[in-house]
Amino acid sequence: MQLTATLFDKESLNDEQKELFANFEVIAENLDTTLEHLNEIITLQTNAIELTQTLKVADFVNQVKSTLQHQLLQSKAIIYTEFSEVEEIEYVPAYFESILHNLITNAVKYRSPQRDPEI
Repeated sequence: MQLTATLFDKESLNDEQKELFANFEVIAENLDTTLEHLNEIITLQTNAIELTQTLKVADFVNQVKSTLQHQLLQSKAIIYTEFSEVEEIEYVPAYFESILHNLITNAVKYRSPQRDPEI
């Protein structure tokens, strides 16, 4: 779209047409940006599919608990886990660890002041 805008002879336009063309240029630039973002998303999704592995949920929960051990002890947080129905998942390891880390950290961070957190 931006290529089309650059090929257009703007000097031959009247004031109203120049204003409309300026709007066209903004729209073209926004569409180009949107296409770039969509390409990035597709690339990320493609890479994620390639990086997907079979993950043991309990292993990742234990790893995150170990990383957050100090926070969990300070907050007196109790984490209940039971994965008999879903022991493994197909996912990208780094994404899964990040999700668990954020969920547990947020549960501790935004806990009720009236009681110890139970996760």
